[in-house]
Amino acid sequence: MQLNICKKGTILLLMIVAVLSSANFASAQDEDFKRHEISVSYGTIPTTDWIDFYSDVLVTGLLGEATDFSSWGTINATYNFRLTKIIALGGTFTYSHNKNGASTEERFRAENTYLTFLPNAKFNWVNKKYFTLYSRAGLGISFRHAKYNSDGSTDNATLCAFQVSPIGIEVGNAVAGFVEVGIGTSGILQGGIRCRF
Repeated sequence: MQLNICKKGTILLLMIVAVLSSANFASAQDEDFKRHEISVSYGTIPTTDWIDFYSDVLVTGLLGEATDFSSWGTINATYNFRLTKIIALGGTFTYSHNKNGASTEERFRAENTYLTFLPNAKFNWVNKKYFTLYSRAGLGISFRHAKYNSDGSTDNATLCAFQVSPIGIEVGNAVAGFVEVGIGTSGILQGGIRCRF
């Protein structure tokens, strides 16, 4: 049920982006207005890590075994189309990987890879020439591939994914650095570079 809601929400947002992007939003009054945004970022502590980390905590509590968990965060790539100076629609692709499991002779029991696609909306609340304060939210799908070192087996799953970032700050113009704070599959804290054209 939850996954169906995510799929329907993702499809609806993609349809809105396609319809709005196909229209001509060019403004004769503002020739310097750049509509396209591309960004890359690194994120820490995504919700996908929470799932695997707390499964380790459960193993520790129930079985009394020591567990290991390691993650290096997320790599995110985003494209946004600015409908106006305030509102933009687009999508984010996120890659993340972690290792978790009980401490045995084989140090990690499982390796988890997540590929996530999030259609998202971005709202620029303060939009100055060299400073932007914004919020971003997205709902999409995450594909999980797990490999178990103990027997070499694998497992695949499709999960509901989201990102809600109430506070984001960009400093720059056509090229800007940004920091974003939120919760979801892209990470609690993100930092990266954004280009506008």
